[in-house]
Amino acid sequence: MRKDELIKSTSEKMNQLDENHLSQVADFTEFLLRKQDEVSLQEGIHQLMQTSGTYDFLLEDEVTYSVEDCKVLYR
Repeated sequence: MRKDELIKSTSEKMNQLDENHLSQVADFTEFLLRKQDEVSLQEGIHQLMQTSGTYDFLLEDEVTYSVEDCKVLYR
């Protein structure tokens, strides 16, 4: 079903609901919109992190430490 068909069908069904159930539909719609915005924001941040080069140092060789590098040894 296309988006406009879904909207029309859903709207017709919502017109049949009582006020309490319609309020629940509105709440659920708000929840879905917030979730969609959150996913979009996370994807944008991820894309920004990949292209910015800020974390390129993590691609360099890993620094390894040994026991000899410790100033104080705890047992």
